[in-house]
Amino acid sequence: MVNMKYLVTGPTRTGTSLLAAILNSQKDSCCIEHDILTISDLITQQQKNIFCSRLEARFMSVGIEPPNLRSLTKKEDIIDSFLEHIKKIYSINFPGLKITRLNEQEISYAKTLGFKIILMRRNLSDVFHSMVNRSEENYEMAALHLKKGLQGINYYNLKSLEEEDYVVVDFESLINDPKRECEKLSKFLGYNIDPTVKLYSSFNKNRFEFKNNSSFGNINNVGINQQSIRRIHCEDYKKYIDFINGKFITKLIYLEKREIFSQYIKRLIK
Repeated sequence: MVNMKYLVTGPTRTGTSLLAAILNSQKDSCCIEHDILTISDLITQQQKNIFCSRLEARFMSVGIEPPNLRSLTKKEDIIDSFLEHIKKIYSINFPGLKITRLNEQEISYAKTLGFKIILMRRNLSDVFHSMVNRSEENYEMAALHLKKGLQGINYYNLKSLEEEDYVVVDFESLINDPKRECEKLSKFLGYNIDPTVKLYSSFNKNRFEFKNNSSFGNINNVGINQQSIRRIHCEDYKKYIDFINGKFITKLIYLEKREIFSQYIKRLIK
């Protein structure tokens, strides 16, 4: 069993990619972007074939030997074998996963497997701005998805976990004072984290440098602590941010109820 492992998660566009790249680029650590935590037990041969074929294709697409998981059934065994393979491939002792948009139940499950939990948090206006400029052009749907994500983690108040079980990293602090944030993470994870290293993302560790995916300009390993995040003061965003924070906005409440009903119907059909 892999004793030391960690999970980077948080709502979409909160800086999980940047933090994962920093952790992935440490000499004795890697942080792979993969949703393997959310799989179910692979009971049938068909389930094994589909899962393993997709996983093996992902590894082979970047020229890396895939793990042999075809004889495994229990998700816990699959996850552990996956991490053991990652340790072997990259010759590291501290493997981690990056999975965005996990809810509290999924995060708590990761904790029962021994994962140390790192939650990314970011200024809500900046997150919303990033969403509507990078992933969801419809303001109403962006607000609904962001609110649902924050509700899923009880707005960062994880009641099913003890305070020592997880750490919250603020994106702004990571940008403006990376040394202090990485010292905090070093203490939490148990190994030294250097924010000045050349950055690599996920399977591209030691292969291709991390490509900036910020909505606020060029953020990279060169002078990362000198970057300043442009604040968004747009009146068009205010009602959406208020709604995300719990304020009653008639049109958005209607859309939220309709979305909940739609999800309910989909579950019934399944």
